[in-house]
Amino acid sequence: MSDAFVRPLPLGATYKAGGTTFRLWAPALDDVELEIRDDDPRKMERDEEGWFALTVDVPAGARYRYRLPDGLAVPDPASRFQDGDVHGWSVLVDPLGYRWLAGDWAGRPWREAVLYELHVGCFGGFRGVAAALPRLKDIGSRRSS
Repeated sequence: MSDAFVRPLPLGATYKAGGTTFRLWAPALDDVELEIRDDDPRKMERDEEGWFALTVDVPAGARYRYRLPDGLAVPDPASRFQDGDVHGWSVLVDPLGYRWLAGDWAGRPWREAVLYELHVGCFGGFRGVAAALPRLKDIGSRRSS
């Protein structure tokens, strides 16, 4: 497996059995709480650059989000998986827990790659993105060489 799947992310949740580290950059805020579904909120520690962090022992699959000082609960902007839609709970993922079926697959050559950045909300949600995939695929087939 590639090291890209096990390296800690600079933000979001980095799963590790015995202690998952949650990180959020929110320099305009003084306080942020971590909420794990069915558990009490926990205050995150803030550093001088506006990074909030907290390490807790939670299992893969746990639902979590961040609670801002005004009471707004928001999902992790660096979540690897969402329960429901972009406004739902973030789900803690163990990247080593997935059994890859195509371990020798190296991806597509860059000369064949087409990158398209989109905002899920502009498509009306994930169903809207799914409906647009055939049209988006056609954009790549029309590109110049």
